[in-house]
Amino acid sequence: MTTPNLTRPPDGEVIAIMVVWNGLLFLPEGVASVLRELRPQDDLLIVENGSTDGSAEWLHQHYPDIAVLQTGHNLGGAGGFNAGMTAALRCPRCRYVWLLDNDIIVESGALPPLLNQLAHQPNAAAAGSQICLYQQPDTVQEIGALLSPWLGALQQRGAGGPRQSPEQPPAPVDYLAACSLLIRADVLRAIGLFPDFFIYYDDVEWSQRAGRAGWTLWAVPASVIRHHFSGLKPAAAWREYYRKRNRTVFLTLYPPRYGRQWALFVYLIHLHRLILHTHWCGHTVFHQTYTAALQDALNGQLGARALLPSPQLARLPDLLQTCAMVWIDLPGQPGDAQLLARLLQSSTPAIPCQIIDAAQPQNPAPAACPAAIVGENYRLHTARRAAIVYRYRDGHFTPLHHPVRDLIITQILNGLALLAAMFRAIPDFQRLRTRYRQRQTPLIPD
Repeated sequence: MTTPNLTRPPDGEVIAIMVVWNGLLFLPEGVASVLRELRPQDDLLIVENGSTDGSAEWLHQHYPDIAVLQTGHNLGGAGGFNAGMTAALRCPRCRYVWLLDNDIIVESGALPPLLNQLAHQPNAAAAGSQICLYQQPDTVQEIGALLSPWLGALQQRGAGGPRQSPEQPPAPVDYLAACSLLIRADVLRAIGLFPDFFIYYDDVEWSQRAGRAGWTLWAVPASVIRHHFSGLKPAAAWREYYRKRNRTVFLTLYPPRYGRQWALFVYLIHLHRLILHTHWCGHTVFHQTYTAALQDALNGQLGARALLPSPQLARLPDLLQTCAMVWIDLPGQPGDAQLLARLLQSSTPAIPCQIIDAAQPQNPAPAACPAAIVGENYRLHTARRAAIVYRYRDGHFTPLHHPVRDLIITQILNGLALLAAMFRAIPDFQRLRTRYRQRQTPLIPD
C-alpha cells in the first residue's frame, strides 16, 4: 500500500475537500469554481485518489500551490474523503470542512448560505446545497433527502423538478449528499468520519449517526452546485456489490422509525431472491456479486473488494441489424435499455428502435414488431407480438425461440426464489443483528 503524500498541509477556516479519481474531464471547471467561491481565509485540499488519466499531472501544472494529498491508489469516495478530513482536522484554524465531488460546478454565492445556516443553527451538524444537473441547471437532482419510515428508503427532495428559488427557506432533512456538504469540524471530532464503505451509503450512514447523536442536518436551496449526474446507468457488478452490501449494513444499524427490524428482514428476502434467481437463470457475474455482497456484510468485510469485471457488451446479432424495427423491453433496467438504444442507433441508424416503458402509457407499443430485445423479465405483449426475440443477459444476446414459455418459466422461478428467500433470510437476519448491533465490526477505519 502506498503512503499518502501531502504537498503541503491545508490551512483555513473552511477547508474544501475535493476527491478526484480519473476526473480530468471535469477538473478544470470544478477546481476553478471552488477557488472563486472560497474566501481569503479558506483553503482547498485535493485528494488525488490514484488517477490514471493525468489528473495529478494537470493539477501540478496548472495549480502548483494547491494542497494535494496523493493517496497512491483508489480509496473510493469514502476513503478519499476520510483521508482529506483527517488532514484538514489537523489544522487548528479549521472550523468547517466542505466536501465536494469532482464532477461539479460550484455556482457563485454557494458557500455563504451554508455558513449562515450553521451560524444560525447551533445544533446543526451540516448544511448541504441544492444539487442541480450539470447540463440542465434548472433541473434538480436533489435537495437533501428523507428516509421512509417503513423501509428506510431514500426519498430525494425535489428530484427531477424545477430549480427552487433561493428565497426558499432551508429545510431539515435526514440525509445530505457529500456532493456539496459543509460540516462542522467539531462534529467530525465528536462523532467520527465516514464509515469504511468505499462508495455508496457512506454519507447516508454518517447523516444518520449525526442525527442519532442529537445534531440536525439542513438542505439549503440558496446554495447551488451543478453535478454531472445520470440516474440511468447500465448495470455494473461493482456498483451492485457496494450498494447491496452497504445497504444491508446500514439497515442493520439504523432500523427505520416504523418498519424497525422488518425493513432489514424484507431487504434480506429481496437479496436472497436475487441470489437464487440469478443462479437459476445463469447470471453468473451478478449471482457471484450478490452472494459476495451478502457474505461480506455478514462477515463484517467492509472497505474495497476485488470483484469480477462487469460484463462487456457483445456485438449486436446480425439478424437485428436487418429488421424494420426493434423494441427494447428491459423492465427495471433503464440504464441498460438506454445503452442498447444508443448502440442500435449508432450501428444501424436507419432502423428505428423503441424502449417499451409501462410507466409511459402515452407511448404505447405498436401492435406488432419484427424484433425485440428483452431482459430477464419482460411484458407478455412483447413476447406475443415480436417475431424475433433476443434476451440480453450479462452483455450477451441469446435468441428466444419460445418467449411466452420462457416468460412463464421465469415468473415461476421468481416465485420459487421469493418463497425460498423467506426461509434463507432468517438466520442471516439474526447474524447481522448480533454482529453490528453489538458493534463486533468497527465501521470507521483507524
